[in-house]
Amino acid sequence: MSQVGQHRLLAGGRNKIYIGSPFICGLKSEGLDVLAAQVNPLVLVDVDTIGGKNRKVLGAQQFVVRRLIEKGSGYSAQDRRDLLTLIAGLLHDVAGSYRTLAEKGQIELSTTPYAHPILPLMIDFETARETIADALIPDTPYPGGQARAEEHITLAKTSHARVFGQEPAGCWPAEGAVSDAAVSLLGKHGFSWCATGEAVLHPSLGQDIRNDGLEQLYQPWLVDRRTHTIACFFRDDRLSDLIGFEYSRWDTHDAVANFMHELALVREHTRHMKAPVVSIIMDGENAWEHYHENGVPFLKLLYESIAEHPEYELTTFSDYLGRHPAKKRLAHLVPGSWVYGNFATWIGDAATGRPDTTGVGIFASGGLRLASSTSVIADFSGQDSPSSSQGRLKW
Repeated sequence: MSQVGQHRLLAGGRNKIYIGSPFICGLKSEGLDVLAAQVNPLVLVDVDTIGGKNRKVLGAQQFVVRRLIEKGSGYSAQDRRDLLTLIAGLLHDVAGSYRTLAEKGQIELSTTPYAHPILPLMIDFETARETIADALIPDTPYPGGQARAEEHITLAKTSHARVFGQEPAGCWPAEGAVSDAAVSLLGKHGFSWCATGEAVLHPSLGQDIRNDGLEQLYQPWLVDRRTHTIACFFRDDRLSDLIGFEYSRWDTHDAVANFMHELALVREHTRHMKAPVVSIIMDGENAWEHYHENGVPFLKLLYESIAEHPEYELTTFSDYLGRHPAKKRLAHLVPGSWVYGNFATWIGDAATGRPDTTGVGIFASGGLRLASSTSVIADFSGQDSPSSSQGRLKW
């Protein structure tokens, strides 16, 4: 079983401090509303896995945290500032911690085309009509989509290598948005694997595999176009959504027992397969704030249950492909995303497909509208992107 972006640290360590939402409440009234909006309501401080500078920060502040936990309410502005200082110190080394884990082989880090808005913008607006035939799209093609898409990929790989010390082997396309052309670009730029939602596989195979042929979900598929081939994994929507949206309301032991039961059903269904792989793919940050103690007890028990099971093995996509190369090919990858298997969330109606005053179509993503205009995007390191001086739209 593989999970994009997940790591085993959450299942380890003995000396943990949980920082709950009472510490954050009231920040707005103290003039710290901007910080309040950026802080997760529950932060896990794991003493056993913090190193270097952050360990010193924790050593100096641990007594403050314990005092605040005992205090329980009525926090002063200084209490909150002390807590936010501690959090900032801990966050400082997050990237370094992930890099260390990746170097040890405990996790695999994937990337996403730089700055998200969808791989510009899926190169050809017409892709939206393959799943929604009457989708309203701009009359004018998106200008320079392929060149901008390639730049997003290059920027992502460069940034990843700088931060983590090596280029990524895999890519999670933003929103799981894929098409033959988009995936071909990933293959062209050296990625060995990508992933998307189960809802894309159904139309690509021309059948509802939940009703017939479910085993086809539990294997990687080769997607190729011309000379660029890449393996594509498909998310098990049911199992992923149970963790992402359902189990937070359950007792921890009941939730893990149910997941193991669901996994056993998959195992029985795929027993004839040589090496079935179950892809658990989620937004890395969204689920845990709804779980008891930020999901740590759940994840710890879940990982222990899977690791101790004689028939299951935790793996990464690259490790899996190293032992079990993808062999089956998809003749055509139907364009879509992990949201309903189409692009309806982003394009297809009057609001998201209207032309701007220059006649160039606007593709909306939430409250963000993207058009042909002068824009500069900066790397999070503080450096401008290579082409920003040209005044081109980077998104």
